[in-house]
Formats: sequence, C-alpha cells, structure tokens
Amino acid sequence: MSQRFTVTALVARYLAGVAARAGVAIHDLMDTHGVSSQQLREPDARIPHELVRALWEELPRRLGDDAFGLHCAQELPSDVYDLVDLAMGHASTLGESYRTFMRYQRLVHDAASFGLEEDGPVARLVHIWPGPDPLPRHINEFAIAALLVRGRRYLRQEWAPLEVCFQHAAPADTREHQRLFRAPVRFGHPINEMSLDRSLLDRPIPVFYPELGAVLDRFAQVLLGKLPEQGGFLDEVRRGILRRLSAGPPEAEVLARQLGLSKRSFFRRLQELGTSYQQVVDELRRELTLRYLREGKLSLSEIAFALGYSEASTFHRAFRRWMGQSPAEYRRSLAGEPPPPPQ
Repeated sequence: MSQRFTVTALVARYLAGVAARAGVAIHDLMDTHGVSSQQLREPDARIPHELVRALWEELPRRLGDDAFGLHCAQELPSDVYDLVDLAMGHASTLGESYRTFMRYQRLVHDAASFGLEEDGPVARLVHIWPGPDPLPRHINEFAIAALLVRGRRYLRQEWAPLEVCFQHAAPADTREHQRLFRAPVRFGHPINEMSLDRSLLDRPIPVFYPELGAVLDRFAQVLLGKLPEQGGFLDEVRRGILRRLSAGPPEAEVLARQLGLSKRSFFRRLQELGTSYQQVVDELRRELTLRYLREGKLSLSEIAFALGYSEASTFHRAFRRWMGQSPAEYRRSLAGEPPPPPQ
C-alpha cells in the first residue's frame, strides 16, 4: 500500500526488553529501519511498521521460541500500552473494555484493527489487517492471545473462549495453544478471530472508577487527533467491509450509518475519491483471492465462502472477469503446472 504505517514505540520497547533479557541483540534490525534506542524511550514516539514486523519475524528465530507470540501475550505487563491499557482497565464491563481498545487501537497501530461482533449467545473478536501481505504468524497469535489474557486479568477469572481461529497454517507443535486457550484452535481459517460466550461481555470489572475513565477517554481522544491520517475514509470503508465479508458485504446504507454518514454522503465521498462502493468491494475481494491462492491453504470453495459469495459459480465468474482465467487455472500457473489438455 502507498501509505507508511506506524506503531507506538511502546511495542518495540517491550520486544527489545524481551530480547535483552534473553541476551539477544537487535541493533542490526534497529539500524536497518533507522530507529535509535532513544526513540524507544519516548512514550509518544511512533516507529515504522516494518521494524515491528521484522522484530516479530526475527525474534522467534533468534530466541528459538516457536510459541513466541503466545509467550509474549502471557508475559505482557498490564501497562505496556500506557494510556490504552489504563482506559481498558477502568472500563465498566469486559465488553466495554474491549470496545475501548478498539476505539483507541490506532494509538497502538494505525492500520490494524479489531472488530467485536455479537450474534445471539456468541461474540466474536476479529483481528483485521488491511495490508496486501499477511502478517507474521506470531503477530496474529499475540494479538488474539493478549485480548484473552487481558480479559482474564480484568475479570479475575480463568475463562475459556468457545473457539480460536487463525489464518496461518498450524505450527508443528500446538500444545502451547491448547494450554493457553483451553478451547478448539483452528488453523488455515479465512480470518483471525476468537469466539466467546456473549454473556462474558456483560461481566463487571471489579476495579471501575467512572470519573477516571472519563478523564482517560478525553485524553485518548486528544492523542488520536494528533495522529496523521492513514488512508482515511477509504481504509475505514475497507475495514468495515472486511469485518462482515464472510457473511456477504454489508449493505452500503448499513456501513454508511456505522461511519456516521447518510447513504447519499457516503456515495458522494467515494465518488470524490474516484471509486464506488461496488468497486471497493470488488477490489478487496480480488486482493484477498490472490493472497489466498498464493498461500495455498484454502480450497476454492473455502475462498468463495470467506469472500462472502453465496455460490461458488458466482466466485468463479468474478475471478474470470478479473484475471481472464479460472481460479483453478491461476492456481496451476502459480505452481508451474502445465495447463490441462483440451477436452
């Protein structure tokens, strides 16, 4: 993507501390991305997403820890995210704590986001990454595990989710996943998500000071206002589509309402950007399809389902319109296989 995403320096500071305690050097990674140790000590500093990505890719190798993301989530100090952690810990309920995190997620990372979906007795926490390349495995595992660990700490209860799903393939050893989540864990799933009992969201957090929560909320809004826009309106639309894509793209009017716009204003803003709602949906589906085909983890029918197509034939027609060939032919070309003989 054209924009340069940034992450709070607090994340890199925590990872640098993990490396230092293990006697592992990361100066080469810092130098490559032009970040100094002094920057990590500044609480309001922002660092390139590429450095954090490199840390999540390299540290598991250098430490020899194949469950690095899960271990980091369990050892994460309760105040590592500074203001965001304080605001989460002083919410009235677990659900409000998670919503607080989603409201101020941009203070941690200005591109990745989370969604909270409630469907009858089940709630789903969804980790959303709009970038063209999938995130490293350990980032995804850390992101989901950290929300679980935080939730257990806030409620002072060792509750278990209903199910946990990850996009990446299963690692060789999944015992740490079972030990931490204590729930079925699926891999090769279309999205990263954790399902839990909806009633947990209404559980009160024992330490709750409404006055302090209001002050933290105002301060967080000020900090959000200081962040530069990253893609702005169009990225918000893409994230809104991603949250519901597997069930079919949301109606434009519904998404417009979620963004605080009338349907007319919503369409006008897209038109000003030289696009339309259907074009955004098509481009997003095309990007995801090509990613899934390159990764080779999902069958064609699973890809069609993940992209919200009600029928596989509709997906196949769309792909042929985008690429001039069927998805099966494209997958064979990726593998370097010759085309099948004519029937």
